[in-house]
Amino acid sequence: MAYPTVKGKGIYPLGFGFMRLPVTAEGNVDYAHSRAMMERAVEAGINYFDTAMLYHGGESEIFLGKETTPAIREKVTLATKMPTWLVKSPSDMDKFLDEQLVKLKTDCIDIYLLHSLNLSRWETLRRFDVLEFLERAKSAGKIRMTGFSFHDGFPLFKEVVDSYKWDIAQIQLNILDAVYQAGIAGAKYAHEKGAFVVIMEPLKGGILAMPIEGAFAKIAQKHGWSRPTFVDLCLKWLWNKPEIGVVLSGMSSLQQLSENIGSAEDFVNGKGAITQKELDLIDDIRAEFNSRIRVGCTGCAYCRPCPENVDVLECFRIYNSASITGNWKGFKSLYENVIFHPSKQEKRASFCAGCGVCETRCPQNLPIREKLKEVVKDFEEVVF
Repeated sequence: MAYPTVKGKGIYPLGFGFMRLPVTAEGNVDYAHSRAMMERAVEAGINYFDTAMLYHGGESEIFLGKETTPAIREKVTLATKMPTWLVKSPSDMDKFLDEQLVKLKTDCIDIYLLHSLNLSRWETLRRFDVLEFLERAKSAGKIRMTGFSFHDGFPLFKEVVDSYKWDIAQIQLNILDAVYQAGIAGAKYAHEKGAFVVIMEPLKGGILAMPIEGAFAKIAQKHGWSRPTFVDLCLKWLWNKPEIGVVLSGMSSLQQLSENIGSAEDFVNGKGAITQKELDLIDDIRAEFNSRIRVGCTGCAYCRPCPENVDVLECFRIYNSASITGNWKGFKSLYENVIFHPSKQEKRASFCAGCGVCETRCPQNLPIREKLKEVVKDFEEVVF
């Protein structure tokens, strides 16, 4: 199996995920900031760029197409994904790929993945002969390598891996999700079968990047951890697993990018070996987070748009932040007076109509409607 390379050079351990680019006040991609991040990433050696048709409402691919200069394109492996949930006929697969080639302004996509596979999508794609489509696209020179991103259980993961000679297997993995979905077992299995393993959600949608305070500060002090977040530790935990090829980070600022580059440079330079003391620290972090997280939302935005305009992501982000930090009063005030102040009340959890459209899109299979009721109870009904 030919692992992805750029001009014969291996893939840098840190990859750039284009799902969480910085945005303007209007919610569009901030081109100037994002362009600066892309240039800084390439300068540091990052050479795996990951996007998808869905990201930023379709603007992520367009941004890359406009802003990826020939010099940058020569230095990076570009991965994008087929929107599997939109495929209603075999011809849709060709249609979407051709549209993405135009958006990305390229004749050949380095890596083309089947996006967010679960059982129903896999069954539909197999019925439409998706593997034959991938072979045909490769023969036509439209794609160079094939892969899939995955959000389901290990038995299905194994079935998908065994069905084809995949170049890439992309899975969700972090210190909280070691046995969730494909998990560590999936990473090892795909690697043994010759696939290059790509990790998404290494920080569980940013939850693991929250500033250390409260109970977490006590845990950090107990183990002698002196950094302001656990980000470096979470990335190190992944990089120390030999079956993992690259860890994607959906960075939203130059500061986040620089911090992650620093962690990657330590690992590349032999300073990133994980110690038993750090593994013990991870065990305590995991236990504390698992006891506090109210909703396993990663902020992927696949649930958007809501027919009733409810901002599910913000509801869950604030809800988790309140529970993790213990600052319920502060985050309740933020919910009421800032994020969902009177001019934006229709975006509150209480405006959920219970249609369930969001749940059909959620890769984490969250009971979103029930969790929104919890947000209403704790943020809109409770008087502290």
